[in-house]
Amino acid sequence: MAGDKAGLDQTRLALAAVAACIVQALGEQEPDVQAKVEKNMEKLYMSLREGPVSNVGAMETLRWTKEFLKEL
Repeated sequence: MAGDKAGLDQTRLALAAVAACIVQALGEQEPDVQAKVEKNMEKLYMSLREGPVSNVGAMETLRWTKEFLKEL
């Protein structure tokens, strides 16, 4: 089962990286896109955090996306 978790982590990491690249590319056309996306991601993060079920994986993916956006 440990291999499944590692694979899932890699998939979520790749998803976060691709999302950040898309946001960054769109931001080249419309400068306020990144700020809007980050604001929406923060809202979703808070919603997931306060939800009735554990959404740790989704929350981690949102955090990774935000970190990638800082690096681009």
